[in-house]
Amino acid sequence: MPKQKSLAVIPEGGFAITVDEQAATSVGEVLTSNGIRPFDLGKLTVPPGGGTSWEIDTLEGSVSEKTIDVVIGAVRSGRRQWWRLDMNDPDRDGNSPPECQSMDGITGQGVNSMTDDTVGEHSCQECQWSQWGSARNGSGSDCRQGALLLVFREASRLPDVLNLSVTSLNNLRKYAVKLAGEGLQAHQVITQLGLEQAASKTGIKYSRVTFQYVRAMDPDERALVERTHADLDEYLTNSRS
Repeated sequence: MPKQKSLAVIPEGGFAITVDEQAATSVGEVLTSNGIRPFDLGKLTVPPGGGTSWEIDTLEGSVSEKTIDVVIGAVRSGRRQWWRLDMNDPDRDGNSPPECQSMDGITGQGVNSMTDDTVGEHSCQECQWSQWGSARNGSGSDCRQGALLLVFREASRLPDVLNLSVTSLNNLRKYAVKLAGEGLQAHQVITQLGLEQAASKTGIKYSRVTFQYVRAMDPDERALVERTHADLDEYLTNSRS
């Protein structure tokens, strides 16, 4: 029998996809060949009520961390909606596939009606649920605008999903602009994710994700991650949920 290739030793504080060629080049294949959808992956969940600590599931159990260093493998902005779920159902936070989703914020795919089960494509701009005032639990639109991030924690060989709500999008945009000003993209640097407390006009507390630059990757690390980034970008393009 051919000898199996051993896994690379990941240094303390290191990332598998920046030092292990096998890990960096096999992520896309592992996800697609096993039919793994984004909502099947592990999740980094933004806490409710203005919490400022991440709860992370590990093999040893759940741990609480104020910040997490990650590699952002891919980002996809868009819209998602769960028409048939109660507004407070936890599955609306990404624990089940949405009934309708747009990966570009322009064209929606799925069911955008509470009475018709027909699956198809439609214009997000013309959809009744993207209009201001359509929200069933307050102001704004009922269809959720946000971004889906695939992020790698230290030593992890598969990404976690981080679903950003519209309240965190401004922080993500500002971070992307700062990186672009230095000729960098999010997948080419190590990023520290944090949480800050904010409040709505009515005093309801919520949490926003923060993005802090840690360091740029060296040429060898960057060469490996470019392959991972390309594979994950294609994976998200071909994924509905």
